[in-house]
Amino acid sequence: MPLLDQADRQSAAWVKIKAHLTERLQDHRVKNDGSLSDIETAHLRGRIAEASYLLDLATPTPAIKPERFG
Repeated sequence: MPLLDQADRQSAAWVKIKAHLTERLQDHRVKNDGSLSDIETAHLRGRIAEASYLLDLATPTPAIKPERFG
């Protein structure tokens, strides 16, 4: 189950947060394609991972179908 339910995902606050995170993620990915040191690249990849993680809080988890035995 996602951390955010349907009502949370439709809230004005989440819509703004999602837009902000999506924009930051895009900016980080563009910067990551540039010429950075190993340390700067690692730092930027951490930011990318964190933004992706936060956006995934609203991703519904697929239902698990029970297996039929016999």
